[in-house]
Amino acid sequence: MVDVFLLLQIVGAGDDLQGMKRGILECVDLVVVNKADGELRQKAELEAANLKKALHLFPQKHAGWSTEVKTCSSIEKRGIASIWHTIQAHQKHLKSSDQFELQRRLQTEAWFADLQNKSLFDFLQTLPTVQALLTKTKAELSGANPNPISLLREMKTALKELFLR
Repeated sequence: MVDVFLLLQIVGAGDDLQGMKRGILECVDLVVVNKADGELRQKAELEAANLKKALHLFPQKHAGWSTEVKTCSSIEKRGIASIWHTIQAHQKHLKSSDQFELQRRLQTEAWFADLQNKSLFDFLQTLPTVQALLTKTKAELSGANPNPISLLREMKTALKELFLR
């Protein structure tokens, strides 16, 4: 639910590979490697270069926008203006290509779906029959050979029977 997805990394944390594993890099608009100062500056530049190479493996998130990688140092007050300029350029690009409004609409739809699902689940949990079903299912999950997929299927069948009578 953001206009710019900025991934902030610190030098030497090994997060570049972890980010790829978690799928974060496919979502970002801008990556910033922080703490690029003193003896860590060269290492930060190397990490930024490696991230730039990795980002070429992913499709563009927004047509016509390539995810940028920047370095910065708050101690040396270096790179921050460049980051802000990139954020503004990103916003200008999205707004000029109507992608900004599309992104906002998709975010609103996702937010509504999330609220709807949570609201429905909260309501279902107030029903005594569903409370009993959830308690039974949790107990079975604690058993010797829990099978979450099978338990979910059983729960779905029980809920269908409850509501489609």
